[in-house]
Amino acid sequence: MRLPVLRRARSAEPGVTTGTVRLDRRTKRLVGRLRPGDIAVIDHVDLDRVAADSLVAVGVAAVLNAKPSISGRYPNLGPEVLIQAGIPLVDACRMAATTPAAALGLGIEVGALRTGLRADLVELSEDLQVVRVMRAGTWR
Repeated sequence: MRLPVLRRARSAEPGVTTGTVRLDRRTKRLVGRLRPGDIAVIDHVDLDRVAADSLVAVGVAAVLNAKPSISGRYPNLGPEVLIQAGIPLVDACRMAATTPAAALGLGIEVGALRTGLRADLVELSEDLQVVRVMRAGTWR
């Protein structure tokens, strides 16, 4: 028996990106599951042009990368492709998440972007001031 899915339209504040968040360690696998307007959470060092082109083709609303999109090891055009398409790209800061969580002994609960971990996020302004905080999946 299939149960109907309740979907509510969400009105976003100006400048805020909303959408269904989907994640996978492999960008290629994730692209097959993405829908237009989704927010892609990837784990992709040196985001390449092929991966970026596929994210643009799907029509994602934003990309959150758990690894550095540009490590400096070699030139890569993926981040430029996303930015040129108007898709926000955010690299998560491992040193600001994983390292403190491990030091506090919370590494199995928080500190990384993985299915099953508690969703705690801090949104910062351009001048690094706290805008809002998500604790356990709820914005406060």
